[in-house]
Amino acid sequence: MKVLYIITKAAEIGGAQIHVRDLSRKLQTVGSLPTVITGEYGALTDQLSENGIQFYVVKELKREINIFSDFIAILKVATLIRQIKPNVISLHSSKAGLVGRLACFLNFRRAIFTAHGWSFADGISPTKKMLYIYIEKFLMVFTSKVITVSEQDKRLAMKHGVAGEAKQIAIHNGMPFFKELARKTPSNIFKFVMVARFSEQKDHKTLFKALSELPKNIAWELDLIGGGPLEIETRELAISLGLEDKIHFLGQVENVSEKLFNYDLFLLVSKWEGFPRSILEAMRTGLPVIASDVGGVSEALVDQKGGILVPRGDSSELKNAIVYLTAEINIMKSMGEFNKQRFNENFTFDVMFKKTFSIYRSVFKQ
Repeated sequence: MKVLYIITKAAEIGGAQIHVRDLSRKLQTVGSLPTVITGEYGALTDQLSENGIQFYVVKELKREINIFSDFIAILKVATLIRQIKPNVISLHSSKAGLVGRLACFLNFRRAIFTAHGWSFADGISPTKKMLYIYIEKFLMVFTSKVITVSEQDKRLAMKHGVAGEAKQIAIHNGMPFFKELARKTPSNIFKFVMVARFSEQKDHKTLFKALSELPKNIAWELDLIGGGPLEIETRELAISLGLEDKIHFLGQVENVSEKLFNYDLFLLVSKWEGFPRSILEAMRTGLPVIASDVGGVSEALVDQKGGILVPRGDSSELKNAIVYLTAEINIMKSMGEFNKQRFNENFTFDVMFKKTFSIYRSVFKQ
């Protein structure tokens, strides 16, 4: 079976990029042939190359909207589809979903679209939300199946009339098992970490406000892992709140899983989410988690058992959650153990792959 993946970004390794990379690797082991089309060279293409996975770069395939570039991208992707002759076409990210499905239309094909969080998710501005709903409704004509990464996203598409239940299937993200390393040596300073892009989606402003209001008797440091367009603005915010000595910007880090063993608490403060892989990574490591209760986060993190869910944009509740856990070391430890067990039982890569590959085969037979 030939499977073609289409995704816009390759320079930064986020959840969607890891998803495509890991699925491509696994397909090779089951006798299938993966190929990837992306909009740029970067960490993703480097890793695909290292694994002998063929890829093509269409430089006009960008996340930003540009009518001329988008038109060229559609034509180039359509040409590549005719050249590659895939049995299954799998699209990842909203823009790749748009370009890819229109390219499929030119080839009288339909594609599988994986929604890593809808572009009309709660938290998006009302104007953009309505526009994206209309676009997705139109594109469903060229879609054979929609994979959502959470049940919440599946319900959201049904709520707005974008796609019915029969056309969708929710498949939670999964991650491979990881060899456990030595945990951080206990100290008087709590080490927090957040792995997230600096983008409109992530709510560093609410996080920094909560941290700035923590009692002085709590000694803490926060490491931020990731890159993105709002990094400079986020750095300036940390300085304006007098937190520059406590917050460390580590940039892109390849060995995130290994790094996580050096922390006490994982944070993910967002305006919207699909089903964030970063939380699964923290759970796999045995970390307690405090996260915004958005998207499918609650389908992974069990409130009060694996961590604490806080309302979106509520810095006061976020502060209270941090204060509570830093005062209850034993509870933090038990939450981490609960998360590790929950990950092992529900969110491994093999479980996700079997469900996803079953969809590929059903589409292939159509």
